[in-house]
Amino acid sequence: MKFEQECFQIILHGGNARCIAYDALKEAKKGDRAAAAARMAEAKEEMALAGCEHAKLLQSFVSDETLSVEMLLVHAEDHMASSKVIVEMAQELLDIYERLGD
Repeated sequence: MKFEQECFQIILHGGNARCIAYDALKEAKKGDRAAAAARMAEAKEEMALAGCEHAKLLQSFVSDETLSVEMLLVHAEDHMASSKVIVEMAQELLDIYERLGD
């Protein structure tokens, strides 16, 4: 059960980061730079939490001699990776909004 819970924590935090990054872009489109920056900070915190959960899970694999990769882990890692791309791209777009707004 612990394995599944750790996978779902990765999915949870990755999903939160993705949604919050999109919210940051919406705030930027409305012209609210402060709100956009605050939302991006939240998105990055969520990605950090997902990364910590992922690291813990990988450490448990290292200490376990019976290494098996389950579909849930593959899904969790995919979710986290795609969320990381979205958060990074959102930051790039916010930087562009910032430059265009000057």
